[in-house]
Amino acid sequence: MKSKYRKSLSIIMILVILVSHSIIPVSASSDYYESTYNNYDYYCFSEFTTGSTYGEMGYDGPNRICVEIYLVFRNNLNMLYYYSQVTSTAVLSYSYCGIDGGPNETFIFSDYTYTIMPNQVYFIELDS
Repeated sequence: MKSKYRKSLSIIMILVILVSHSIIPVSASSDYYESTYNNYDYYCFSEFTTGSTYGEMGYDGPNRICVEIYLVFRNNLNMLYYYSQVTSTAVLSYSYCGIDGGPNETFIFSDYTYTIMPNQVYFIELDS
């Protein structure tokens, strides 16, 4: 009985570690990732500062690609938090989108989603 209990507890601990690692945001200002999809190379680049954010993607294959950014920022005049979202059009080869903040805005974090139609191939969250 103790063996079953230990085995179950070990599996639960491993799952908790894996799940918590995948949802904890990365504290970074930029990220670069490259891989292959359907035997074609692609890359994803994300950059975050407290005043601007952008993402770009390149893909050598025949599928359309898309970059999406979800942003949370603070208005420094009224100290309220807002969110914004921008999505690039679905295009071939190279895609880019970004957001520049105003003088009274501070960016808190951004989520970047990279898609090779019809599948999401990469996701990252960056903050300062």
